[in-house]
Amino acid sequence: MVAFPDWINMRTRSGMPGPRGRFLPGGSIEFNNNPISWMTRARRDFGDVVRIDRDRIFLSDPEAVHEILIETNKSYLIESAFAAGRKGDAILTESVPSFMDIRGDVRRGATKSAIQSHLERLAKSIAAGVRERANQEVDVLREVQHILSCVNVDYCMGSDPESASISGLVEQHFWASIELVNSGETHWPWEKRLLVDRVRGINGELKEQLRSVVRRRKKEGTADHPVDFLDYLIADSNPLNESRTVSSLRLMLLGSHAIPATALTWILLHLAEEPYLAEMARQELCAARSFGQHPGEGAPFSLAVIKEALRLHPPTWVIARRTLREVSLSGYRIPAGQQLLFSPYLIHRDERSWVAPERFDPQRWLRNMPHPRYSYLPFSMGSRGCPGVHMGMMQSLLFVSEILRNYTLRMPSLHEVDERFEALLLPGGLRGAWVSL
Repeated sequence: MVAFPDWINMRTRSGMPGPRGRFLPGGSIEFNNNPISWMTRARRDFGDVVRIDRDRIFLSDPEAVHEILIETNKSYLIESAFAAGRKGDAILTESVPSFMDIRGDVRRGATKSAIQSHLERLAKSIAAGVRERANQEVDVLREVQHILSCVNVDYCMGSDPESASISGLVEQHFWASIELVNSGETHWPWEKRLLVDRVRGINGELKEQLRSVVRRRKKEGTADHPVDFLDYLIADSNPLNESRTVSSLRLMLLGSHAIPATALTWILLHLAEEPYLAEMARQELCAARSFGQHPGEGAPFSLAVIKEALRLHPPTWVIARRTLREVSLSGYRIPAGQQLLFSPYLIHRDERSWVAPERFDPQRWLRNMPHPRYSYLPFSMGSRGCPGVHMGMMQSLLFVSEILRNYTLRMPSLHEVDERFEALLLPGGLRGAWVSL
């Protein structure tokens, strides 16, 4: 745990509290060495708004976090590891309208009705991937990620001849992006950025392959009824141009497996840790004939298990925004250009919002409103919230159903698993197995 000496509680000229840190870097060195420990101690010692250094502020007030998320694209800009300098920020700002249009395409392709019509195929794809890796010790995160990558390529493109290579590029992009964010590679625009170039190279190759698929599919024509996400894009009454179709397809592929795979890995760990709760979920899932248009319709307890795992281990453990103009938050005036950081991981474990926050208790979700508003955000919220929330929850439920009905989980104790607070909250070095019943 980061230790703050008693004498370092120094307020800035704006009255914002925070540890003094060092002369020039402020608290950035201590924060960068162990951010989650720094945040935990800072919230305890200084409150819900704490200055990290000259350019960064940490917030843990759910109301303020909600305001930031709702006003993103207006008063706040999403942070990107690819943007460098003012030019990078300008490019991000200018791209917001077109990017939001693409997110809208993804949202329409991941509606409840669209997913419901493909539910049987999703279940079969998940079952095949799980069965292929059963009865052997594996790197759980990598294998779950591979399964979901294949499942999502099938959902997006069906059994296209290029599915396997596209799935491979999606996985490469994920791991290269994780390496980039974890590396702390400089954001100075004049310095060479090798990891950024690598991710951009993979991204360029992925877009070229998707462009080839889109052109071929348009030439062949679509079925009377859409059979995959690409069909939805092409068969729309106002068909998209090629560039936007490729961009929407790419976003759907990249966004629908990395975070869900990480979430599922934590979900499996919690189920292995709580065999009694896993058995309750198994019995419910065996009795359920269908899940309806909402996962909770057919399996409310199993859905509660998933929500509780996401509360304790949200893959997106920290979120960053940058102020585009001077704003007022929690009684402080914050100038433009400041980076604001907040942690769903800590908000989800705040005893002011949750009863027994460290306890894994799915039953809390079967009671009305188990937490104050804005205190649960595993998928973020607002204009930049995850457009595929329903897709992710349904995938998780189908995956958990396949595992619990047909396999026994063999995992290390949750307390033995290293929580790695990296680009995502990852279970470090996790190896385990699902063994056929």
